[in-house]
Amino acid sequence: MRPMRRIAPLLLAGSLALLPALTLAHTELTASDPADGSTLTDAIDEVVLTFAGEVGQDAGFIVRNASGAEVGSGGVDLEVADRNVLRGGVTVAEIGEYTVAWSVVGDDGHEVEGEVTFTYDPDGEASAPDTALPLRPRSSTTLTGVLLVGLAATIPIRRALAVRG
Repeated sequence: MRPMRRIAPLLLAGSLALLPALTLAHTELTASDPADGSTLTDAIDEVVLTFAGEVGQDAGFIVRNASGAEVGSGGVDLEVADRNVLRGGVTVAEIGEYTVAWSVVGDDGHEVEGEVTFTYDPDGEASAPDTALPLRPRSSTTLTGVLLVGLAATIPIRRALAVRG
């Protein structure tokens, strides 16, 4: 019975170590056209979002102008074999910021939502954000997993100290 008491915390720690990997399995947006944060001087008529993995049939997006009116939408591009691209029409006519709100269900079954923004300014200078070092949000779940693994690793030490003390 004693060996099981020593192995159980290690099994728990190993299981907890897998939690961050599972959270990273969510489908993530890898590219957008127009690029997130860009300024356009020419009106566009299409938005394209590309994801790291296949997305479900009910995936889609809605494009809204600065006043919140819907000016476009899209869904899965069935002509792309990987089923990882959303494509749809948009009417860009007013100067201002546009928001593309997307929602997908990935291979892992989890729904992931996000937004891409771009600005239309025909009198401005066209720009694209610096994508050389894309920023990725840090996952609080990853930090939680690391902390739980560390906590689980202290259990055998605490028990050993309690037996000696």
